[in-house]
Amino acid sequence: MKKWNWVLPLLVAVALTGCGSQTSSVKDGHPPDTTTQPPASNSAVVPNPPPTQTTPPPKADVPDQDKVQVAVYKSDANATKLVKETATIAKMSSDSKRAAVIFGLLKEGNPSTKTIATVPAKVELLSATVEGGTLTLNFNDEATRLQGSTTETMFVDAVNKTMFDDFQNVTKIKYQINGKDAEVLTQLVVKDGFKR
Repeated sequence: MKKWNWVLPLLVAVALTGCGSQTSSVKDGHPPDTTTQPPASNSAVVPNPPPTQTTPPPKADVPDQDKVQVAVYKSDANATKLVKETATIAKMSSDSKRAAVIFGLLKEGNPSTKTIATVPAKVELLSATVEGGTLTLNFNDEATRLQGSTTETMFVDAVNKTMFDDFQNVTKIKYQINGKDAEVLTQLVVKDGFKR
């Protein structure tokens, strides 16, 4: 009989703890937590990445002494002539950066003056260098896919007039496509470049 003396206290202890089962009693005025946890797995929990920013950060104010006026030639609303506009940009120590910013302005229309962009959105300026008075503009191959002779002529005239006005030390402009000297764009021969 002594063998079973330890069984009774064990059964009482198990009965009092409820064998780990949940009870439906209310404690401290709050119902019991009945949520279930997902089963544990061997894979690590990966948190969701933070949401991406959808609005651009505010532009830093540039002091007036660090700004310059540039000329930008855009097409009139009928695509019959170029219209000279001015824009204000930050001063830049690099001709390459300056050319890229000015080129970007050629991709923008201006509703208040009713001018339209002279550079199609897909045409990119890959690089720009000034050496010995020659500005070399390296475009992606979209510059060889301009639609129609009017678009091509407006593109070339706007780029050349804009760059000649804004780079006074430049006497010649050469075009490249993906780093190689361009012979023609779509129809217009550009292999000899353009002189001021």
